[in-house]
Amino acid sequence: MEIFGIAIVVVLALLGFFLLLQFGIFAPKSDNLRQQVSNVQLASLYTNTLLRTDTDCKSTDISQLIIDWAEHPQNAADYTSGGSIHCPTNSGTELSSERVKEIIQTTLDKSLGAQKKGYDFKIMINQQEAYRGQSNNGCPHAKNVERYPLPARVPVVVELAICD
Repeated sequence: MEIFGIAIVVVLALLGFFLLLQFGIFAPKSDNLRQQVSNVQLASLYTNTLLRTDTDCKSTDISQLIIDWAEHPQNAADYTSGGSIHCPTNSGTELSSERVKEIIQTTLDKSLGAQKKGYDFKIMINQQEAYRGQSNNGCPHAKNVERYPLPARVPVVVELAICD
């Protein structure tokens, strides 16, 4: 009878040891998960804010300039520049696509750069990469990318990934 008691204790100890290994030692770090969720929320907030930021281009916001760029490309083959809205500059005017690139790059560099975070920002027009702005090497292994489709005559998607 004592042997059965000892066997049960040994089995329970082994079961406890295996549970400790499974959920204690090899469990993902909660800080890592917290950081990933934080980066996703940050990307969502930044993208939302950027798209609704007013510009000095005929009182339009960034999303309207991107839609203008998509609907009036200079070259329909690659969508790298375009727009019918001409934005004022110190030396004349520039296309809406150039103003969008300038504002996004400057804003993300100053804000995320100050936090020492990397980013990868893309504008996809008609399933082609029209613009890509990134810090250092971007976020090559980012799994959580915030995507925002914009209402245009051609498919337009804005993507932002933030990483540490």
